[in-house]
Amino acid sequence: MLLEAISSWLKFLSLSELDDDVRGILLKTIGLPELIFDASWTTLTRYVSTDIALLVKRGPSNQRLDQIEKTLEWLQDEDIQFVTISDNNYPSRLLNVPYPPLAFFSVGDLSLLNYPTVSIVGSTHPTDEGLSTARSWAKSLMQEPLTLVQGMGSGIEYAALQGAAQSKKGFVVVSDRAMSDRENVEKISFMRKHGLMVSASLPFSTFNKQSMWFDRQKMMLAACEHFVIVEASLFSRSLRLAREAGDVGRNIMAVPGSIHETLHKGCHQLIKEGAKLVESTQDIVKEMGLRAL
Repeated sequence: MLLEAISSWLKFLSLSELDDDVRGILLKTIGLPELIFDASWTTLTRYVSTDIALLVKRGPSNQRLDQIEKTLEWLQDEDIQFVTISDNNYPSRLLNVPYPPLAFFSVGDLSLLNYPTVSIVGSTHPTDEGLSTARSWAKSLMQEPLTLVQGMGSGIEYAALQGAAQSKKGFVVVSDRAMSDRENVEKISFMRKHGLMVSASLPFSTFNKQSMWFDRQKMMLAACEHFVIVEASLFSRSLRLAREAGDVGRNIMAVPGSIHETLHKGCHQLIKEGAKLVESTQDIVKEMGLRAL
């Protein structure tokens, strides 16, 4: 993609005041971001409110324009792809949700998202048993014809990531930080050789961690067909993720445990709501349809 086209996409994405519905309307009715910014006032107000049209005509603030300039320079210096929903190499799986990521940054093997995908998530403060389960199951699943997609959270997510990394073969990391973040440098180097790393957060942006966390959640929901919940309380973020995933048609699996333990109550609640009970990686691959029942 030409730098001019990338710049237009970054400007479009940096208008954080636009929600998913408005972005979708503009892209569907007018076209790519460069056409949206070149559109007349009459054309814009035909499809969106005058307030939205004014935001588009004004464009990003000077601060955001500076961030975009840094991003363009960074993309030229780093071997990182900028993938948009209009590109031929945009993974078709990401389109199977109501609001797919419009664009993201990636390094590594993008074709990994063409395989059946699963993610192991759960409590950020799990038991030793939960950590061991997540770690060993992730390592075991890496031997199957699937792609493990993991966030960079603590607890269960981190343990699963450790298990996947031990295999040193293709898996996907969804970053909750911008790819330009210094903390991602070593991870980018590793994933370039052993898998795929993606981030929907804009580099050098001033958006808060909560905003980046929502970017991560959207990517997780789009990239993962199946979610396995290992230990979660009734107030766990993982429970919220699982329910959102279920709402967009993703398959939810949960690991049962003691009825007396708080960290199992979230999984039990999900099972009551229809999540599949799984006790082993064999259960998971069968539920994914990779083996006969």
